[in-house]
Amino acid sequence: MRLAVIFDVGGVLVESPFLAAMRWRDEMNLPNEMLHIFFEEYAKVPEPGTEPPMWHQVEMGKATIEEFLDRVRPGLDGLVADDHPVHSVSGDDFNVFREAGAHWQMVHKVRQLREAGHKTAILTNNVHEWRAWREVIPVDWFDVVIDSSEVGLRKPDPAIWQLTLERLGCSAECSVFLDDHPANVEAAAELGIAGVVVGPDIAAALDELDETVEAMMRSV
Repeated sequence: MRLAVIFDVGGVLVESPFLAAMRWRDEMNLPNEMLHIFFEEYAKVPEPGTEPPMWHQVEMGKATIEEFLDRVRPGLDGLVADDHPVHSVSGDDFNVFREAGAHWQMVHKVRQLREAGHKTAILTNNVHEWRAWREVIPVDWFDVVIDSSEVGLRKPDPAIWQLTLERLGCSAECSVFLDDHPANVEAAAELGIAGVVVGPDIAAALDELDETVEAMMRSV
């Protein structure tokens, strides 16, 4: 039996973008409220039929990072000095993957899974301008790469998992999904996909993945 193991990028295969954002905050000497302004829309779930938040549109390739920054800049007034460089921050400056390092334990697990005959995929909510993560890990180790900014869908929309499974040629019942955002793992579970929440302890997540794969293989 061949399984499909589907990996998120930030926080799973490479450093969490939120950790990188906190480093960026410290390097630019920004108050904590600043990160809230930049990331408050990330986990919002829009009501059906309503326009997605601007950040969601960026991750679905329907808006640019520069357009997003133009919209949030007015909210910076009063939080930092008028001459602070954050007022003129560019999309390249605000690239949380620019110096991201790989989680090599997780990357090597991808190789082991492939050697065992399983399929592997990437499923990421990402930004077109932040494609530098593809230079950090061996993308050709994955049978399928689904980037939200390329397909116009983002997690937790069930359609993005359905697209991933379709391209993999696998059923939900034969698939495992790893993500650092629990809500995404819960959404995958609603479709019948086994899930692993990846926290700071990468080794613990890998142990859980091994246990999950072994249990699924035994159930055949």
